[in-house]
Amino acid sequence: MITFDKENARLVIGSLIIPYPTKQRLIQDLIANAVSYGIAILVSGILHKFFAVKSFRNLWGIVGRKKGKVLIDSDTYAWIDWTLTFIIGLFVFTVMEHVMEHVIEWYKREKEKHKENEKL
Repeated sequence: MITFDKENARLVIGSLIIPYPTKQRLIQDLIANAVSYGIAILVSGILHKFFAVKSFRNLWGIVGRKKGKVLIDSDTYAWIDWTLTFIIGLFVFTVMEHVMEHVIEWYKREKEKHKENEKL
C-alpha cells in the first residue's frame, strides 16, 4: 500500500519510508552538485599540468618531455585522475551541502525579518 503523509512530507510504501524532496533540498543538492562537479573538472585540469602520459605522440616518453611534468603510463594516470577527482569532489560536495544548509536557513530568517518589518 502506497500513501503520502503530508504532515511529515514523506512517501510511505508498506514499511519503507521515503522523505519527499522539498524545493529547499532540491536547490541545495543542485548547487552542491554543480560546485563539486566544477571542482572535479578543475582538479583534472590541474593534474594534467603535472603529469604527461606516455603515448604515440611522444614516442612513449622518449621525445617531447615537457619541463616539470612526470611521465606516467595511461593506466596510472587514469587511476590517479579518478581517485583525486573522486576524493576532492566528495569532500567539496560534503562541505557545500553543509554550507548550503546554513545559507538557506539564513535566507529564511532574513525573509521572515523582512516580512515582519513590512508589517510594521
